[in-house]
Amino acid sequence: MTTAVRPNRIRPVAWTVLAVTLVAQTARADPMPAPAILPTPQPHIRFEGGDGSSCRQAVVIAGAHHETEGVRAQRWWVFTKQPGSRIASQDLSEQDGRQLEAIQILTAEGSSKTICFDITSFFGKP
Repeated sequence: MTTAVRPNRIRPVAWTVLAVTLVAQTARADPMPAPAILPTPQPHIRFEGGDGSSCRQAVVIAGAHHETEGVRAQRWWVFTKQPGSRIASQDLSEQDGRQLEAIQILTAEGSSKTICFDITSFFGKP
């Protein structure tokens, strides 16, 4: 006995693909603006390295003891150096034993810009 596939019925796999696509599009919500009150980094945290214009010129966040401190410092740097910007996306990578995070922002003027941070000092530290 053979089973005929009706051309007008969407298979369960197609529904799954459609659902995943819709969820992925929903996850790309509006870019994250700066918080109303921007916490200042702890005094022991330093910004070293480059200007973040590329991962070879990454802004190095040094002295952070854990991820909360490091992320707070990273956000402070982005929102004070680029007032009015919003974070659109973030991508982690590893290069030459360094943990890097490229943050894509939308500037206050509406252009897209990527800033790269070396987050090795705090990456994965609770």
